[in-house]
Amino acid sequence: MIRKLGPDDVEQVIEPEKVIDARQTVQAVHVAPAVKEYVLDLVAATRSHADVEHGASPRATLAFLNGAKARAAIRGRDYAIPDDVKTMAEPVLRHRLVLSTSADLSDVDP
Repeated sequence: MIRKLGPDDVEQVIEPEKVIDARQTVQAVHVAPAVKEYVLDLVAATRSHADVEHGASPRATLAFLNGAKARAAIRGRDYAIPDDVKTMAEPVLRHRLVLSTSADLSDVDP
């Protein structure tokens, strides 16, 4: 059974100030130049791979970097490491890649 939700059926689960604090925490996470280059290299690879028609955009690069920073913050660190980038690669990139026709027909998974 599908239940329709209206404005009166929804409850606040977090205070707006907590969201602002979390965003500021993520923004404060340090990313070393080598880790930034790693993100840029991975995104560039999506644009030049033979199986990819359209690779990740500049906005995807920012989402990738912010995802890595958020993971670092969740883990209690004020700096991002390559493992943060590796972990975020699939969730950030998989829906942003448009495969080439031949890759799509060959059942290649983004």
